[in-house]
Amino acid sequence: MNIIEVKNLTYTYPDGTLAVDNISFSVRENQTLCIIGPNGAGKTTLLLCLVGVLRYRGEIKIFGETLNYKNGGDIRKNIGFLFQNPDDQLFMPTVFEDVAFAAKEFKYKEEDVEKLTNEALKKVGLEGYKNRLSHHLSYGEKKKVALASSLVLNPKILILDEPTSNFDPATRREFIELIKSLICTKIIATHDLDMVEKIADSVILINNGKKLKEAKPSEILDDKELLTQNRLI
Repeated sequence: MNIIEVKNLTYTYPDGTLAVDNISFSVRENQTLCIIGPNGAGKTTLLLCLVGVLRYRGEIKIFGETLNYKNGGDIRKNIGFLFQNPDDQLFMPTVFEDVAFAAKEFKYKEEDVEKLTNEALKKVGLEGYKNRLSHHLSYGEKKKVALASSLVLNPKILILDEPTSNFDPATRREFIELIKSLICTKIIATHDLDMVEKIADSVILINNGKKLKEAKPSEILDDKELLTQNRLI
């Protein structure tokens, strides 16, 4: 069953730059799709379109519903989004408040907010961090708090933008395993080809806003000429 269907997705920035150019694809339930491409390829813009942040052209269906500005809020309850830079996502004083934010915004009962927040922190291995100050944490810890905030409503879809960027090797390995352990549909924009090899079910290569190839990971990762042409190796 396809949980996401994207048809002829196009987005043009106000200055006239075509950032996403007529891209179509679908994602099955619990599939992990990795979107790769060089800097400026349009990966982040594509992800932002998927959550209805940008006014795109084309059609996006999620859970069989066409995404629009009337149903976007309800659909986003089931989508977690992890920004590349955790400082763009963490803005509350404490870890608990950062992770609990979405549950509070959607008016969950206080006891449910507490339960969901504790469960999300446990998923990322940060039990006992509730009262820590988010801005005092290490980069890796901040990234885990940001991921917990994305997981707090138990989303069916998780969208991650460059989740392993700026990690030391050990933290990167741990984070890859953490992402791999999460059971949900995942769409990941990344340059990390090693992560792609470890966790992707399928891969889309984009450049200059265009989808160049969609295939199994091995088919794309073994094509060194294609990767070189697109500045990925």
